[in-house]
Amino acid sequence: MRRSKRKASKNTTTATTSAAAVHAVTISNLPNHSTCDILSRLPLNSIFACKRVCKTWRDLTLEPYFAKLHLSRSPLSLISYHNGKDNNNSPSFHFEILQLHDPPVLGRRDATMKFRTEFFFPHMYVVASCNGSILLSNFSPIDDRIIIVCNPLRAQHFILPKPPKLALETYKSVRLGFGHSPRTDQYKVLRFTYTYRPDRLYLYFDIFTIGIDDEWRSIVGTEQPPGHIISNSVFLNGALHWIGNEKARFISYFDIEKEQFGSFPCLPKLEKVFTILGL
Repeated sequence: MRRSKRKASKNTTTATTSAAAVHAVTISNLPNHSTCDILSRLPLNSIFACKRVCKTWRDLTLEPYFAKLHLSRSPLSLISYHNGKDNNNSPSFHFEILQLHDPPVLGRRDATMKFRTEFFFPHMYVVASCNGSILLSNFSPIDDRIIIVCNPLRAQHFILPKPPKLALETYKSVRLGFGHSPRTDQYKVLRFTYTYRPDRLYLYFDIFTIGIDDEWRSIVGTEQPPGHIISNSVFLNGALHWIGNEKARFISYFDIEKEQFGSFPCLPKLEKVFTILGL
């Protein structure tokens, strides 16, 4: 009888220990790839909350792989950058992201997610976006503009060096383009500068590859599109596109990977109207 009691007590202790071990297993015990897969299915506002749970989760969300995985699963979103002053007349700057996964939330305030950034420059605005990264600039003189590439999800930003100054003392105008090469996984910023002189219009193109270049490179030795640039640039299928105008309108493009220009005729209906490209 005494043996049976001891055996029963031992079995009970073993069962209790096993149950405790089972209950001690939490999400933190999952492999990193499983945790990454779960987090990548959450909306942005939940991801920002999860980044504050622990260092492991924060580090996972900062991995380039996670950003690509989340981008492939996340719904379409609208992003804007606001700068100005708050109710206390202090500088206020933040991004706002409106996720479009559920149309009924469009009229609700909680559909918009706000988050602050660690940098601020007066008169900053969003120039373009690509795969979740954002190109920002400001309204300073052409040769003194601040150009920033920012990734809100990874809470990272990169301030590009100042582009080369133009020597010609004539009226100048500048535009910026932002694109990505899927094959090389490189992001590039293209600066379009056109200068008016009495004899003709001159176009200049400078390019900067994020994480590769230390300074801007002038694009030379390749056939450049002629004419006046009359629209913003739009990134599509690995190339930046814009409307040009010389004797007739045309669509110009710049291949981000090959760093080559090309063009094709514009639709007849677009010949006599002011047009803005967009997606």
